Amino acid sequence: MFKKIYYVREIMSSKPEFEYYLKALQILSNLSGVSLSESQKILGYEFGKMLSRSLVGNNAHEILKELSLLLERNDLGHTEIEGQNPIRLTVYRCLGCEWIPDAEPSTSTCPLREGLIEAVLHEKLNANVKVTSVSAGSAYGEKICKFDITFSQSKS
Repeated sequence: MFKKIYYVREIMSSKPEFEYYLKALQILSNLSGVSLSESQKILGYEFGKMLSRSLVGNNAHEILKELSLLLERNDLGHTEIEGQNPIRLTVYRCLGCEWIPDAEPSTSTCPLREGLIEAVLHEKLNANVKVTSVSAGSAYGEKICKFDITFSQSKS
């Protein structure tokens, strides 16, 4: 696992197109008046809508388990799921924590994951969903992130 993360870092740091896309995202964020973090969440949300089509779960826990397995198979961390409303996700070996080792405790290193989860649950359950990062693990010297997922009344 850690070799793969190192490999991903190596590829991203050696490829000029990754720098280009990061710079483009920063410029578009500035032009739109949206923070870089919010831009990442929007990007995650759009990908989440696409991914939701391939998931077959019928309730939040089934869908989250499916999504978690998909992300884990692609080296984006291992997720534990507990609770109902809120549902607490604990993500180990989170790519955001691996990339941003000195995050502040209140900093979300995973807005992309927040958007992804919100979109998948919204699309699959036709529900209003809010994903909130409650801790960025790297800020505490651990490689974990915790997210709370809350549901409000279904949309009409």
